[in-house]
Amino acid sequence: MAGIKLVTDMAPDRLVQLAWRTAQDLAFKLTPIKDAAFEATKGHALWSLVAGAAALRCDFRLSAHQYPDGTTDLMLERNGSWLTGGMVNQRRARAEADALMQKIGEAIAQAGGNVIERKEI
Repeated sequence: MAGIKLVTDMAPDRLVQLAWRTAQDLAFKLTPIKDAAFEATKGHALWSLVAGAAALRCDFRLSAHQYPDGTTDLMLERNGSWLTGGMVNQRRARAEADALMQKIGEAIAQAGGNVIERKEI
């Protein structure tokens, strides 16, 4: 699964709280997976199969992992199924993922944290 990784100096629980609120503000449907992870979805799978590229389908998994050096990765893994709208929908889902991670980065900065690195995975 492709996605985006933010490396920050925040604690995982605080980072997930910020990501959750940001995704909620951007109208994603949220489902907790475990303490430091959740799913964020937008659109409907059936509509994306019926309407194809005209119906956006985002299915993201966000999770935080802390390392001994004090940094924490926030990983966003995005849907990769060609069955849900093909290449056009994949580009739209990538743009939604980019926008979500940009907003999360802004929320991190507003909360006093730092984004050390952002990279595509």
